[in-house]
Amino acid sequence: MPAALKRSLCALCCCALLCLCTACSGLEGTVKEEPNTASPAAGNIPAADKPAASGIEIDPSAQSGDYDYNTINGDDAPQQGYYTPISLTHGFDALQTQPQQYFYKRLTSDVYTVAQQPNEGGNYLIEKIHLPGMYLKEEEIRLVIEAFSSDHPEVFWLDNLFGYTFDGTDMVIQMYSIISPETIDIYTDEINAVADSMIASVPKGLDEYERERFIHDNLLARCTYATDTKNIQQNWKPFTVYGALAEGSAVCEGYTKAIQYLLRFVGIESIPVNGTAKEQWHQWNLVKIDGCWYHLDATWNDSTDYIFYDYFNITDTIIQYDHRIASDFFALDPDDICGSVGKEAQLFNITLPSCTETAANFYIHEAVILYGFDEKASAAVENKMLQTALEKKQELYIQISNSIAYNEAVEGLFYQAPYQFFTYIDHTNSLLGGEYAISKENVRIIKKERLRIVEIRLEYI
Repeated sequence: MPAALKRSLCALCCCALLCLCTACSGLEGTVKEEPNTASPAAGNIPAADKPAASGIEIDPSAQSGDYDYNTINGDDAPQQGYYTPISLTHGFDALQTQPQQYFYKRLTSDVYTVAQQPNEGGNYLIEKIHLPGMYLKEEEIRLVIEAFSSDHPEVFWLDNLFGYTFDGTDMVIQMYSIISPETIDIYTDEINAVADSMIASVPKGLDEYERERFIHDNLLARCTYATDTKNIQQNWKPFTVYGALAEGSAVCEGYTKAIQYLLRFVGIESIPVNGTAKEQWHQWNLVKIDGCWYHLDATWNDSTDYIFYDYFNITDTIIQYDHRIASDFFALDPDDICGSVGKEAQLFNITLPSCTETAANFYIHEAVILYGFDEKASAAVENKMLQTALEKKQELYIQISNSIAYNEAVEGLFYQAPYQFFTYIDHTNSLLGGEYAISKENVRIIKKERLRIVEIRLEYI
């Protein structure tokens, strides 16, 4: 007996922008203090704006043979830079049966064959996928499509709808494109032009952490958070690698896909993570650096004026302070996955690796640790400040040791005589020899008590 459904593949997500306010307080020099940014303000699209699941039979016209198809050049990819690109296979590796793997492999090739004209619903048919002598339950179809999408961020045209039939022996699955093959080719060229430039600009000889940061910083410099996404069906671009790279405007899903897409060309594996933040759907990355996995939330590191690093290579424990990771597919009931029996389809992940290491955390790499205010501790901070000034970097990070109270250390640095931080500036400026100097009047601090970090923004005169 034929069965057919057409539903949302997964919920689209959107994310919060970081918001900063500035206050001033007087001391020797002026410190412009900004609040802790570890928990960004809510700015998400309401859940009601996500596409709802719907049921529909497989498009009858898809079986008529009346559609002309055009094959997209699936070999298009950015040019190789100094680093060896890798293939993304996490999704495929999680598939457990031969029919699941067969469907995935067919998607890998058939997704590039798209009808030149839309059907009555405005969708462009992708060449039907036949599974001879095979059957997949609806939740398995969803698993395979999610696995494919998580491994192929470059396939931005794949609609979140599907249909299927089963005649008792063979299965036919119908997928859809949101745009024509001609438009896909044009948009792919635009993506690759940006990606080519970014990958070519990655300096030679960087380690994996440095490559990751280079890609992260350059993407955030290019992309801004998209706010006009209420009509998702018409304004789909911010949810894709196209929106993030070609248009420079994206929500969390676009940031995530762009990070994943770019990192693979510099030899770094990445996995998208589905979950919630601020009680709204959200997506971010896992990245594999030197053999260990970390959480990277590029969206929450982005703001209008600055790039932040609170969510750069953090552990499961830290990310779960304000993020919730969706359930593993294999731990969910089929009704939860498919949204049947009166339930809404749940967001899910495909067996994520654990993130427990801290070696590649941004602050572990970049911050100097303050153990106190004795001569040795002060010298360590002064040396870091001098290094920062010689390179004319605008950010200095101090990690407050667990051996001293965080707020007391901040008070001792900025608010109490002898205003220790400003004595460090004086000493550094004397070593610079007068060619340029750190401005004592324009010091800006960002307190991050939960992370025991003080982020200091410097200006030079």
